[in-house]
Amino acid sequence: IFQNRKLLLSNLVYSDVILEELYSRGCLTERQYQVVKAQSIQLDKTQKILDVIQSTSFEGFLQFCEILSKDYPWLKEKLLQDAQELQKNKDQRTKTIDQCLQQNGGKIPSEKELMHLSRTLCKLEWESLLYELGCTSADIECIKQTNKTPSMQCMRGLVQWLRNEGDSATFKSLFDAINKAELNEHCVVEKFLEICTT
Repeated sequence: IFQNRKLLLSNLVYSDVILEELYSRGCLTERQYQVVKAQSIQLDKTQKILDVIQSTSFEGFLQFCEILSKDYPWLKEKLLQDAQELQKNKDQRTKTIDQCLQQNGGKIPSEKELMHLSRTLCKLEWESLLYELGCTSADIECIKQTNKTPSMQCMRGLVQWLRNEGDSATFKSLFDAINKAELNEHCVVEKFLEICTT
């Protein structure tokens, strides 16, 4: 979705049918459904749908492609073709991650490195990562109330984890939490590799 975002935004016309199909197939949570519905501009609705699909599982992505096949078969084919190419790249990336974690997994990330990662994570459902790192709902609410932007909120949560966990706050434990929170998208993994190998 990420690499085809502009193509999708310029060709995909929002319709409630797409939204309802995604929701009925379990590709959207109730909260995500309501966020999309709350948008007043059609383009904003399409962007929100793409945000969700970009952060969903591969099964969710396939469901989205299937929904597109009715009115946009050529978009479906393009997305699936690019997904196959990405899978090849993902296999190589997995090897790179394994090597990175073998070399640097026991190291503790700096606050500056977490700041760089938070700029990418804040575009996704970063709260789920903080839950995996041990933050409570109350912690997250406090972080949200005392920090204005999602980037700063995410950063504050990661720094809190770093301070609370001390020597246990390693790159490996962070990456494990990213996987558990299902935030292991291409953009997040690339940013993680960038900070882990510097």
